[in-house]
Amino acid sequence: MTLKRYTLAVTSPEYWDEIHGALIIDSNQDGIPDRKITCSDEHSISAVRGTYELTEDEAFEISRHPHVKWIELSLKDNRDQFPEPQLVEPLRFDSDVKIYRDLTSNAPPGVTTAGELNRTNWAVPRVSGIATNGDLYPNVVGSIPPQQGNVEYLYDGRHVDIVIHDSGVLQSHPEFLNDDGTSRVKDIVLDFPYFLDPGYFGVNGYTFLLEDGSIGIDTSRAEAWWEDRNARSSEFVLLPEIVIPSGYNRNGAIGIGTAGGNNLGSGHGTSAAGLAAGKNFGLAFKANIWNMPAISDNVGMDIETAYDLMAFFHQYKPVNTETGRRNPTVVNGSWGYQAGVFNTGTVNYRFTGITSTIDMSTVAAGAPSGVEDMIIGFNNQVLGAYKSWSTSSRSNSTNEAGDELMNAGVIYIAAAGNNNQYIGLGFTDPYRLNGVEDDRFNVNDTRPEFGGLRCPTSHRDWMNPQGIGFDENTGYHPVINVGAMDDFVESNYKERKADYSNSGPGVDIYAPANDTLSAGLPSGSYADYRRHDNPNHFDNRFSGTSAAAPVVAGLVALYMQRNPGATTQEVRQWLLNDYGSGVGLGATSYSTVGGGSTNIGNDLFFDQFPSNIYGNDDFNWWTGQYNQRTASGDGVIQIAYLDVSAGILTETAGINEPSIESPINNDVGVNTESLQLRSSQYTAIGGTTVSGTLKAVEFELATDSNFTNVVWESVGDHDLNLTQTVNVQLAGFTTHYARVRHISNDDGTAFTSYVSSFSTGIVSFATLGNAPGVQAPTVTAPLNGSTLQQRFGITLTSNAFVAIDGEAVSGTLRAVEFEVATDTGFTNIVFTSVGDLNTSLSQVIDAGLDPGTTFYVRCRHLSNADGTSGVAHISPFSATVNFTTPAAALAEVGRLASIKTTLTQGVVEPVLLYESDNLLEVSIGVANQNDFRSTFSIGISSTPGFKQSDYITYGIPLDRGGTRLIEKVGVKPGDKIFVSSFDPNISFIAFATRKFDKLGPDSALVHGRRKSGTLSFNPPFQINTNLEFFTALEDSLVTVHATNQNSDSTVGMSVGLSSGGIAEFQESDYLVFGLRLAPLQDVQIDNLALAKGQSLIVRGSKPNLTFVAHSVPQDPGPSGIGTNINVNTSGNITANAFFGDGAGLTGVTAVGSGVEIQDNNTPIGVAATVNFGQNISVSGISAGIVTVTASDTVGVAETANSLAPGVVVASATTANAATTAQIADTATTATTAQTADSATIAQTANSLAAGAEINTTSDITAARFIGDGSQLTNIVAAGSGVIVQDSGSAVGTAGTVNFDAGLDVSAVSAGIVTVTINEAPRATLAGIASEAIVAGIATYATLAGLASQANNALFANSSSFSTLTGAADTAKNLYTQHEGPFKPLPVTIGTKTTDHRYYGIGSDRSINVQGYESPYLRFEVGQTYRFENAAQQANYPIRFYYAASGDPVGFGTTTPVTYTDNVTETGTYTEIVVDENTPQLLYYGAGIGATMGSMGNSIQVFNNDFHKVSRVGEFKNLVGLKTATYTQFYEGRATSWYMNTNLGVGNSDYTPGDRSHNVSSIVQTATGTYTINFADAMADTNYAVIGIASGTNAFPGGIVNLRISDRTVNGYTMRVYNGIPALEDLGELSIMTLGGQDGERTYI
Repeated sequence: MTLKRYTLAVTSPEYWDEIHGALIIDSNQDGIPDRKITCSDEHSISAVRGTYELTEDEAFEISRHPHVKWIELSLKDNRDQFPEPQLVEPLRFDSDVKIYRDLTSNAPPGVTTAGELNRTNWAVPRVSGIATNGDLYPNVVGSIPPQQGNVEYLYDGRHVDIVIHDSGVLQSHPEFLNDDGTSRVKDIVLDFPYFLDPGYFGVNGYTFLLEDGSIGIDTSRAEAWWEDRNARSSEFVLLPEIVIPSGYNRNGAIGIGTAGGNNLGSGHGTSAAGLAAGKNFGLAFKANIWNMPAISDNVGMDIETAYDLMAFFHQYKPVNTETGRRNPTVVNGSWGYQAGVFNTGTVNYRFTGITSTIDMSTVAAGAPSGVEDMIIGFNNQVLGAYKSWSTSSRSNSTNEAGDELMNAGVIYIAAAGNNNQYIGLGFTDPYRLNGVEDDRFNVNDTRPEFGGLRCPTSHRDWMNPQGIGFDENTGYHPVINVGAMDDFVESNYKERKADYSNSGPGVDIYAPANDTLSAGLPSGSYADYRRHDNPNHFDNRFSGTSAAAPVVAGLVALYMQRNPGATTQEVRQWLLNDYGSGVGLGATSYSTVGGGSTNIGNDLFFDQFPSNIYGNDDFNWWTGQYNQRTASGDGVIQIAYLDVSAGILTETAGINEPSIESPINNDVGVNTESLQLRSSQYTAIGGTTVSGTLKAVEFELATDSNFTNVVWESVGDHDLNLTQTVNVQLAGFTTHYARVRHISNDDGTAFTSYVSSFSTGIVSFATLGNAPGVQAPTVTAPLNGSTLQQRFGITLTSNAFVAIDGEAVSGTLRAVEFEVATDTGFTNIVFTSVGDLNTSLSQVIDAGLDPGTTFYVRCRHLSNADGTSGVAHISPFSATVNFTTPAAALAEVGRLASIKTTLTQGVVEPVLLYESDNLLEVSIGVANQNDFRSTFSIGISSTPGFKQSDYITYGIPLDRGGTRLIEKVGVKPGDKIFVSSFDPNISFIAFATRKFDKLGPDSALVHGRRKSGTLSFNPPFQINTNLEFFTALEDSLVTVHATNQNSDSTVGMSVGLSSGGIAEFQESDYLVFGLRLAPLQDVQIDNLALAKGQSLIVRGSKPNLTFVAHSVPQDPGPSGIGTNINVNTSGNITANAFFGDGAGLTGVTAVGSGVEIQDNNTPIGVAATVNFGQNISVSGISAGIVTVTASDTVGVAETANSLAPGVVVASATTANAATTAQIADTATTATTAQTADSATIAQTANSLAAGAEINTTSDITAARFIGDGSQLTNIVAAGSGVIVQDSGSAVGTAGTVNFDAGLDVSAVSAGIVTVTINEAPRATLAGIASEAIVAGIATYATLAGLASQANNALFANSSSFSTLTGAADTAKNLYTQHEGPFKPLPVTIGTKTTDHRYYGIGSDRSINVQGYESPYLRFEVGQTYRFENAAQQANYPIRFYYAASGDPVGFGTTTPVTYTDNVTETGTYTEIVVDENTPQLLYYGAGIGATMGSMGNSIQVFNNDFHKVSRVGEFKNLVGLKTATYTQFYEGRATSWYMNTNLGVGNSDYTPGDRSHNVSSIVQTATGTYTINFADAMADTNYAVIGIASGTNAFPGGIVNLRISDRTVNGYTMRVYNGIPALEDLGELSIMTLGGQDGERTYI
């Protein structure tokens, strides 16, 4: 089975748990392989992606699953199967490089001068201040010489993060250094962990000083932080993990040192960074530069992982303390994917809907199909190809990760490409589905539109990165796609696009690109011009759309500096001057200036073959190098531009004047206190993007219209609320005047904070003056006329306190008083807070209200006498509100309530299922009635409402048709059960299994739901802390639920019992420790007994772990009628049982099991009637006593070794006869009657009427019962209450009947026992007189053990295993004393009957021992047993097996079949000597299979060595919870391991010593390459290999990376890479495998 790593995406995040969960367990779900799948990367940054190890067939099977969007080979594990992204870099040109700002020549000189310090490129002034080229270069054409000039800036890009997604950025280049010498360049992989989590690295000593003076961390520590949540501070453990590709290093990412040392794969990224944010060359020259190498890099990064890292960086970066918000993220991507063709061979194509093939050797311009024109027009960018084009990634993983990056809110700037290629836009574009087969890389687009046959050629929707984040519904593209401008000016003074630049409606904007000066590398092709400020460094001549994109990235960074919260859509609208198509941003009034570009048509920008003149079916339209190919045909394009001196025209910005909406003008009777002023909406001219967001709403309130006497204002308060409350008392009967104004922030593109005029429509109003007092309140909850779902904890709520003329006059709030009654006149009040002086507007009714009753509520407010009125005031009562409680439960046991969730009830939000009226033990059943998987949650609340910590189960998956039962949930009066589900149609039903109604109300209230809490980083429920959850107030049985509410992380939980709080808690008190709960998994631990004062202790390892505890009493309480009262009635008393003195009862005849039976003073049981058979004498009754004796008889032979038919035994020699058998015990009183377990007290029995009847299902206990007891059952007689019969004739009554030795007493059946004389089987063969059938008891009969019950055999009676094996009959024939030289066991072979233990299993034959069909046997240590069968031993040899069937049984690595130690097998018998080493359990039989297997039965060996074989089913903890099955236990072990501290060097074979398991050898096959061979082959190749090692060269630090491949059942290949990375020989090695062998039956 060949496994490869595949990445898949689910169609929606909601299906992630289903698909991922089914893959990593052994699922039988359709479309999922029927085995456990290894997940190599969960891609926790993504909600839909994961990487798994699969076969090709399994991947195909998964691809057909309806919830799988796509599946493909993992990009990061199969880089060779995908095209590599290409830097968008044109062929080199020889034209001059433009130099601006104090530059004196066309190109920088070889020997630099001081004049070179301020050199810059032509992009900086062209974008920053020049609307058209003629503004700076009037009447200049061709190649423009350098210009002296200066550039003014209002913005510098500070507090903006620019990410260079490229080949790497040289950190030490002078363009990126601050004044203090530190670099603005940081690496996302290596530096962001410290940037986000400095405390972790600092506290642990993981930091060091970098060469530029900044703080850095080691590469291995950085990678560990990304890949392992445990290598972070606790506050970041819930953030996603991302696997960093092997080989990532600082030298290959950003270089090392200050002199330019580096191992970068290319200088391309450094030049891009210079144009975006270089000190001289970039627009955003103070922006932060973050490096993300992934293209032509030397660190092994792939695009998918890079996208994930940038999304993480953007989402989780810390807040900038200077701005109070996270820095915006602008990403520059000057790269793309290429496809190509050769000038030979045949390729598939689609062009304007026509699909066919084309012979590339015959391609000619002007062909009718048009596809030849398109191909000829392409500018080749791929070495060895004839033509190439910008295209798609051909990787679903890359596309998905890119979409997620854009959804995270990143601003991405992309290079349009250098193929002179038409890039279309929109769903109606006729070339949208154009495509040509990729003959160069042989990797085509697998999406349905291209079918794996072609790569797209002509539309942006399919491109990467230009098309990531594309909205398939609206056609919206968030990425900004940038084309390149040429530095050359046409003879008609027009600028033009670079001849290589892609064009068309899919190109958003153009920027200066060709021959721009930017930062380079110290050597190689990017070292063109030496720097004057540092001769070790060079600048570079940079061109292509790769140069245009970072120019726009820098421009966007300036905008984001002023608008840090702008969205991608707002950035596009500003950059492209596209406000007309924006949402709520007004019309296009800034078409030439004010945004981030200017609209230039073909009057200023050269369009070689315009679309409106040359149709797009013209050869020149496809092949011309300076064609705009615009959709409208007018050649109008956007050129990057910013008016840095003005930002945006100020006359188009500002704030509209607001108005007062409340109070209305000329209003009268306005309250003098808590007046609310409301303003009209804030409206900014040009929208908030232009004029800024709202900063403040400022009101003024005065008593004159000139506002000279202002009585209240919010000026300077920075209050953003349109409605504000006047917090002073206004004068009564006075006219007031109000006005308002708005203020904006300076975060608009106008970069100005605007203040509107005060509202000219001044509002006047007159205040009210009233007598002091308190306004009548209103009851706001419960709602009037509502029917509630609960009777306990009902919340009453009032509106706010209102003092007439204000609190300064009428006083402050003193009390809120509620009354609740059952009548409207409030004569029967059931709740009141009158007199409580409770000032809370919300109050809770503590006690439960009667069910099914309408109640009436009213309230009033009271004030203190602290107002100017000098007196306390009482408001009138409010209007009455009524509500009805729910009806009483139909049952208090059994079914209580049920509900099925709907979209409006119970989906996501919890809904009440049941509120308890009593202390109950409840079970809750859940059923999924959908045809798909869903989840459910259950919680218990003891307070009004429901909170997150009340969940006892949370987000638990439930398969289609699945059920779940939550048992033994203790609820007290008022406790509420809430339920919810993710989808509708989940049914919940609650039923009570136990009712505790015999407890006092105070006792009942200390049980039920006790406490809940959700762990967090902070107290009171802090993680990794032993928490005293609650302390028992009574002896209790406690259940605790632990629920992991995390959806993406496993949590450890522990539970313990303390004898008294945390102070008394010991480590040994844990009953659960470190139990791992998977995401959204719950566990219930019940039947935890706590005595009063003992405590439940809980602990958890991560936040969002919830504990809920509930309890029931250990003692359910007494039952019955009372303890100190008499019940006197002429009626009947009927009860389940009576307890106490029954001597006063008459007419009682014992029925059922009312007679105590003893055998030789040993209790047998109780019976109602005792019948004595023949040969037994019964004496007369005297003082309530009878004596039973046996006649003189012949004793049973001691030496009757064998009683099987046909076997003659010697005559008895010791058959002494006993003349008397007077050993019957005398019972004068029956004081041992059983007593009841419960005795309830009834306090109302005193008032029973004389003729009353008492009927109860509980017990009645009294000191004495008087009256007719003839109807009582189960009476245990005392005194003379036993009927004694002799051969059926009545003798009398007695209290106790004792049977002496020699008498057999049967078990009690239907209240009757039968007493008989011991009788030896086959006694007629014993050579005894014909009367031997009734022979009496021999002297040694007590040793013979011939009873029909096993406990009459001496050894069986003393063995605790007698009840396990049921070896009763066998006991009749085995002696307990040792017998030498062996004990014979006669054997015959018979046919199985239905009594055979293995009837219907294996053979139909049976092995009969001593005449019994395959009996259970018990052997003693020291005894030899011989199975004798001379006639049939040859065909049916008796043997001993580990299994009844004779099949092999696994013991570690062995699988024995038969037991042969001390066993002798001959042609006539089989003999076994039993010693201390004989297994405790064996099986005797005669073979295996259908004809010979399972013929015998088990042998129980009574030795004192109990470590023999027992098969393990499940491993459980002390409370009975399953922790692992034998399969899980087996598969969790290491199936091989090896450890050596010094393997040495050289191509030698290494033979492991005793420090290994299941490793036969380690063979070195080449440098750093080894084959590890197993001693025992694996069952399959599904094993994981884990190892750590060091190399012989100790580079760096000696730690190496191990790569495992070529897994077989006999071994695997291991390659050892050092940090270069390069293959290196091993020094030390520790390695192990997990899995590869299936679980098997386990024995201990």
